[in-house]
Amino acid sequence: MIFRVTKILAFCVVGLLSMNSCSDDATMLFGFSNGEDATVVIGQENFESQLENQGGAADADTLGVNQATYAVFDGRLYLPDDGNNRTLVFNSIPVVNGADADFVLGQPDFTTNDTGLGAGNMWRPQGVSAGNSKLAIADGSNKRVLIFNTIPTSGAPDNTAVAADVVVGQTDFGLAATGCSASMIRGPGAVQIAGERLLVLDPGNHRVIWWNTIPTTNGEPADGVIGQPNLDTCTANTGGRSASSLSFPIGLWSDGTKVAIVDQNNNRVLLWNTFPESNNEPADLVLGQPDFESADINQLPVAADRFWYPYRGVDFSGQQLCVTDTANNRVLIWDSWPATNQQAADRVLGQPDFVSYTAHNAGIGANTLSQPTSCRFYRNGLIVGDSSYRALIYQ
Repeated sequence: MIFRVTKILAFCVVGLLSMNSCSDDATMLFGFSNGEDATVVIGQENFESQLENQGGAADADTLGVNQATYAVFDGRLYLPDDGNNRTLVFNSIPVVNGADADFVLGQPDFTTNDTGLGAGNMWRPQGVSAGNSKLAIADGSNKRVLIFNTIPTSGAPDNTAVAADVVVGQTDFGLAATGCSASMIRGPGAVQIAGERLLVLDPGNHRVIWWNTIPTTNGEPADGVIGQPNLDTCTANTGGRSASSLSFPIGLWSDGTKVAIVDQNNNRVLLWNTFPESNNEPADLVLGQPDFESADINQLPVAADRFWYPYRGVDFSGQQLCVTDTANNRVLIWDSWPATNQQAADRVLGQPDFVSYTAHNAGIGANTLSQPTSCRFYRNGLIVGDSSYRALIYQ
């Protein structure tokens, strides 16, 4: 059965139903129906295909592993393609299946798939964030975050490959060291520009670190940490599982005030209503668990208030919160910022209801998912990364 968006429950500030008058960060409440069809697919020619690089090599219309988080800024979609060691950029949100990207970062052209440590290279990028006139990319296997002082609006193959201006996690673009300190990252899992701040997810060190201002010099040390008592401690669930501990956190969102972290090994999402003012501040709420000490994998039957290894995807539009419940092959959506522990989701995508959980339920299509890895609201809808080498656009 094909579902459609039922209604838009809030309007842009202008007061007119004009999507162009809205900012890229969605401020509308979308009435998604459970199991709704996506309208467009990226990385595949149709909704029934699930081939890595469409059965061939990297090109402008293909995707590799596709486990990273996306960004939308000024109408452009920045999509890290970690399997092909690059970030694809679409000058507008695609409206047809299998659309070509307009340019690429991290490679000299659409068909090259190299790794390297230069300022213009990437090795398995894990996420991208744009804001404050800057772009940041979590360059996962190079154990660093690349910062572009100007958001790229062009790149290869038409122009010279764009190089990053600043690197953090390393003191120089030619290094890929690892460790546990204020200036080292074991392997960034996501990055978020939140107002003046930069936040970096550091899964292997079981923490999120932040800078109060976006760094302007290489190797600049972080100012604070979530999930650890200090910037030199990096153990899982330090001091025991609690509202202030993390175990392999893998998803991150913040607007500079609120914070959401997907705490994968604890099968939960932690929420802060206000940004921490000091290290190791406890979360205010937990989703997926009844309290901060529990870490149960959902028991059958699956329900709207629990997870099974949620992965990288978490985003808040200002109205709705999405979380990729990866092992349950679905995306859960709350129609407001949650107010109670283990609050049930309001809507589900990828499954017809809250008790179904199999991958590509009844066959791959526009309304199915297989281990979704990211979700990103934008002014017209939602983009979901699917492990079947595709990204789905729900409008």
